[in-house]
Amino acid sequence: MKPLILGALMGLMMLAMLHGQIMSGDFQFGWAGIAFVLAHVAVLGVLGIVALMVPALRRRLSGHRPSGRHMATMLAGAIIVIAVVHVFVHGGVA
Repeated sequence: MKPLILGALMGLMMLAMLHGQIMSGDFQFGWAGIAFVLAHVAVLGVLGIVALMVPALRRRLSGHRPSGRHMATMLAGAIIVIAVVHVFVHGGVA
């Protein structure tokens, strides 16, 4: 249940960050989008390196190896919450 809830929260966060830009009509991925993605990759890389270098943290995280099922559950949570919010806010599917 935890991956489903966390996926739902990530879906809400994505909507909050991108919905206004997409709906304004002048959404451009460009350099800002590339910087956004690269910043996330950098943060994850730093966290991964820290986790490898700190033995206590490495032991604690050793049980968290996301499987395909785990990732699919998180994605399902995000899609479900995005669909529900979309229907609630916009009053329909399209």
